[in-house]
Amino acid sequence: MPKIFEEQLPENERPKQFLYLDCDILVVEDPRKLANQISSQLGIETGKTATRTDPICVGAAANPAKASTHWGAKKILYQMGIQIEHFHGWNAGVLYIDSQCWMQVGALDRVLYWLRFHYQTAKIFDTGRVGSQAPLYFTFYPSNTTLVPKTQAENYPRPLPYLEFDLNWNRKPKSKDKIKFASIIHFAGGKKPWEKSCPHIQKLVFASFAVHPYFDEDDYVEKEDKETRAERKVRKRARKRERKLESVRNKETAADEEEEEEEDEEEEEEE
Repeated sequence: MPKIFEEQLPENERPKQFLYLDCDILVVEDPRKLANQISSQLGIETGKTATRTDPICVGAAANPAKASTHWGAKKILYQMGIQIEHFHGWNAGVLYIDSQCWMQVGALDRVLYWLRFHYQTAKIFDTGRVGSQAPLYFTFYPSNTTLVPKTQAENYPRPLPYLEFDLNWNRKPKSKDKIKFASIIHFAGGKKPWEKSCPHIQKLVFASFAVHPYFDEDDYVEKEDKETRAERKVRKRARKRERKLESVRNKETAADEEEEEEEDEEEEEEE
C-alpha cells in the first residue's frame, strides 16, 4: 500500500500512517482510538534500542495462542534469530502501518525476497495452512522479543520488528464472550457469515449489520439451549402438519363441490 500511495497520489495526499483492513471485517469501534494508542510508537525514529537498530513500521494484534503455529521452515527462522517458541504468528487482516518507515526500511522488498526464495530456491512455506501469512512470518518478529541471530543469519535479510497491539482490534467471532468487548471483528477463515454453511455465531454477529437478509429469520434465532431448539422444531412440525391438513381439507372440499355439481347435472337431465 505505501508503494501504491507513493506512485499514485500527490505527496500532500499520501497518508503518513494508515489502517489496513481485510474485506471480511466489521469495525464496531472508532479506529482512531487505535491510532491514538499506537501512532507515536511507529515511525523511522521510533523503536530503536541498544540491541535493536531497526525502527518499528507496522503494528498488528497480539496473538496469545498456545497452540503451535504452522511456520514452514523453522530452521531458517531459528537461524535468523526469531524465537518462535515465544511468538505464535500474527494475522495480517488488521495492520497499522507507517508509510515513510515502511518505504525507507524496504519492508516490501523483504517480503518479496521470501516469496522468491520459496518459489525459486526452496519450498519453505507451509502454504496449505498459513496462506498469505507465510512470508510475513519470515519478515517480521514481535518487538517485545529479542532477536538472537545465528551465524547463518548473514545469508538472509534481517527480520524487522513489529508492534503488538490489543487483540480486541482483531477478534475472531468464536463465541459471544470472545467478541463482547471487540473493537474489530474479523471473520477469518474459509467460512464467511454471508454463506449458509458458516458457523451459527457468525450469523448472529453479522445479522445486525447485514443490509439485506441473507438467510431465513429462523437462521438468526439464537440457539440458547436444547429446550429452545426442541420447541422450535415442535412449532415447525406443527406448522407443517397444519399445512398438510389444510391441503387435505381443500382437496375434500373440492371433491364435495365436484360431486354436488355432478348430482345437479344428473337432476337436470332427469327433468
